[in-house]
Amino acid sequence: MAGAKSVRTRKHHKLEKSVESRIYIILIVIAVVVALFYVRIKVEAIRLGYELNRNKKVNIEYEKEKQMLRSELNGLKSPDNIEKLAVEYGFKFPTQEDIIYVEQSKITKKQR
Repeated sequence: MAGAKSVRTRKHHKLEKSVESRIYIILIVIAVVVALFYVRIKVEAIRLGYELNRNKKVNIEYEKEKQMLRSELNGLKSPDNIEKLAVEYGFKFPTQEDIIYVEQSKITKKQR
């Protein structure tokens, strides 16, 4: 009986070691998965940071271009520039003969 008991004890001891080693392996695998997940999150955060900086630079460039276009538009809309372009295209200031006077009563009758 002593021999059977020692065989059972050895089998039980082997089973316990097997279970312990499996638990350690599972814990190691979980730790590696968590570490990889953490690294992935950090890499993604760094990538997003670079992308954010790149987008900020592009936005600054667009703001500069927008300011330049507004300045150009204001220059083009200036009365001096419009007068200069009108003269280039052959427009002239009206003379007294070019002006047609319309009576106020004719305007109000047509509107009714």
